[in-house]
Amino acid sequence: MFEHVSHSMEVIGITEEMRSDLWRVLSGILHLGNTAIVEADTVEGLKASIEEKRHAALAANMLGVPTEALIELLTLRRTTIRDQEIVIKLQKDEATFRRDAVAKALYASAFEWIVKCANDHLGFQEGETMPFIGVLDIFGFESFAVNGLEQVLINFANEYLQNVFNKQVRREIRSIFVHFLCSLVLFDYDKSLHPERFGQHFLNIFLYMCNPPPSLLLS
Repeated sequence: MFEHVSHSMEVIGITEEMRSDLWRVLSGILHLGNTAIVEADTVEGLKASIEEKRHAALAANMLGVPTEALIELLTLRRTTIRDQEIVIKLQKDEATFRRDAVAKALYASAFEWIVKCANDHLGFQEGETMPFIGVLDIFGFESFAVNGLEQVLINFANEYLQNVFNKQVRREIRSIFVHFLCSLVLFDYDKSLHPERFGQHFLNIFLYMCNPPPSLLLS
């Protein structure tokens, strides 16, 4: 899998040196997430502290910053009052939130950079209308040890959204084939697959399981 990802990046113009920098950033994010923040007893009360600096040091090394600078970023807040800088030690919850926020910001920046590399490779210019790759994230079907009415409705809604997406994709693909005069085997969309058609069956099954007949209970 890693080789496929690396090759795909090479195809869109991300060089080996650029990929190496990206792996370092991602490694730094992972080590940053493993950096445990605990409470330490100080003269100012219980304040945030790095429990074990190994992951913080590794994260700092991967990101190319001094370890102490990273630790200060996570545990201290600096403010200026009347031209005087005040250093405030953060609470554990505040430091944890800051650590997670830094990790998310780094990951978002890395993702946007990859997208920019792909756009540049496609010759995208600001203001132009270009083909694009879209990612649609739909919640999958979920099944737990105990499933109630709420889960049935959630799964039904998810399947309905998936059905709408499938119909739209089929419609667009068909129009592309027709536009380029490609041979296309037409098919009738099976209406029995529409969620609104079998929604009543879901409800009937649910009601049946909630009020089973005596014979089922005795068995």
